[in-house]
Amino acid sequence: MLSIDFKSDKDGEALLIKGFSDSLWRVKDINDIAYGTKYTLENGSAECRFVIYKNKSGNTTKIVVEKSTDEFNSLISKLASGFSRISQDGTSAPKVAPPSLFPKREVKEIPEFSIRIGTDETGKGDFFGPIVVAGVCLSKEREDEIKSLNISDSKRHTDSVNKKIKEALLSRLKDDEYSIKVITPDEYNRMVEGGLNVNTILANAHCYVIEDLLSKNRNCKNVIVDQFASEHLLQNRLGSRIKEGVTLLQTPKGERDSAVAAASMIARGVLIDEFLKMSDVLGEKIPFGAGANVDNVASFIFKNDQYKTNIKKYVKTNFANVKRLPFAL
Repeated sequence: MLSIDFKSDKDGEALLIKGFSDSLWRVKDINDIAYGTKYTLENGSAECRFVIYKNKSGNTTKIVVEKSTDEFNSLISKLASGFSRISQDGTSAPKVAPPSLFPKREVKEIPEFSIRIGTDETGKGDFFGPIVVAGVCLSKEREDEIKSLNISDSKRHTDSVNKKIKEALLSRLKDDEYSIKVITPDEYNRMVEGGLNVNTILANAHCYVIEDLLSKNRNCKNVIVDQFASEHLLQNRLGSRIKEGVTLLQTPKGERDSAVAAASMIARGVLIDEFLKMSDVLGEKIPFGAGANVDNVASFIFKNDQYKTNIKKYVKTNFANVKRLPFAL
């Protein structure tokens, strides 16, 4: 149990909670208790809880974290340090700027490779359905051939456009120019139960796709990955390849490169197909994401004992959505 000094006023407490919101943590529950306030927050599959203790003046004195992860502990420690606002004489100190929470990932320049492999993933933030990682090996000549398809970051396109471009790409690319790894909810849940976190699962899937394409394209020595986690995760897994002369470039906004953009659209198109299949099986249109609309659909579907018994086939059970179902699993 982590205890942190947090001497602040009500504005400082509000800034603290806003800091969590800015870092994609959603306030799930707030309870007033004797001597303080208890907060429960969630971010995807993670749920954490802490108490802010207050003195008679209403100013906060400390934070006690009751349930957490290492990442959450680091975040709350930095936020509390940045938003402590009461001076030693008891008056409010000047407001401080929010601290830098995590090292900013550098958006790197992407060289003009004559041939390269690009990879991207989708589905990690969806309660329902699989995670899909795709990779494309693209030469400059092949890039010119597919330019007319309007390839770019899949997030810029509607589902119908993504699906259409995915199908066009797969019809034009050769079998050795693309690779797809689908991690079903069942597989994902087993890996999480075995102790893996989502970034490790993603790193393993990206590595699978990259290794597959490198083995099929011996003349390719360049890999571009739309960065999803700390660089060391992939570097460690591809260590032997890097020693062989393979260049691994990980950067945010990797879809600036056509190979990564093509991988992004293939991955998204495959995920859309998987959601359509699942909707047919479950008899309801399955929404993306992990919000309230997803909770409503899940609550309706899993009232059916047949689907509730097989829930691990359809959803990522470490998501907080499971705890919001109106019945126990």
